[in-house]
Amino acid sequence: MYEMNFSLLVEDTLKNIVLPEYRQIIQLLMVVSVVLERNPELEFADKLDLDGLVKEAFNDYQKDCSRFEGMEKKDDMEAFYNTQPMGKRGTSSYLTKAVMILLLQGDFKPCKDDPCTVS
Repeated sequence: MYEMNFSLLVEDTLKNIVLPEYRQIIQLLMVVSVVLERNPELEFADKLDLDGLVKEAFNDYQKDCSRFEGMEKKDDMEAFYNTQPMGKRGTSSYLTKAVMILLLQGDFKPCKDDPCTVS
């Protein structure tokens, strides 16, 4: 019951964010939150560089654009910022990939409740 009110409050706050760079950071934090919530065995080994993760996602986006659409690489991130957030080749997919690569480079912590552990 309270989650809908919170969701509406967050949505109301986010609509006031004009700069697309800040919207990407918010979207990235939401991706990080979902990934860590669903995978408690994963954790970041070091501080989280949000700008670095957005840049990694942008680099993947550019690779896909050059491969699928023949576009050449640019330093301007405007096209990435204007890409739909969800769906195939949406910004969330690129941000999630960047987060997962970073997480999988770290260590896994064992979970006592994991039914798949071998002792």
